[in-house]
Amino acid sequence: MKIGPSIDPGRPGGAGSTASARADSKQAAAAPAHAPSTASTVQLSEVSARLGGVDALAATAAPFDGSRVEDIKAAISSGKFKVNSGVVADRLIASVQAMLTQAGRRA
Repeated sequence: MKIGPSIDPGRPGGAGSTASARADSKQAAAAPAHAPSTASTVQLSEVSARLGGVDALAATAAPFDGSRVEDIKAAISSGKFKVNSGVVADRLIASVQAMLTQAGRRA
């Protein structure tokens, strides 16, 4: 009575083909997938170039003032903080103009 498939070294899927498949996989693992390139050229995408511009912009931005933030939080909590919408609008327009000017220089 047979319990499992017979092992015939000459038959596909038999012991002979399994051994050769193992040898092939070992050779493939030992050999590099491709030859190393000797060129040292790196090309950056447009997105990475824009991120570089963001880093430069952040470097020129005003430093973070934690005590000023705490003062503003306290004023908001006590109900004394007043928003000057004209100043907010002027600064928003100025920042958008600066961004558009920088984008025009890069293009």
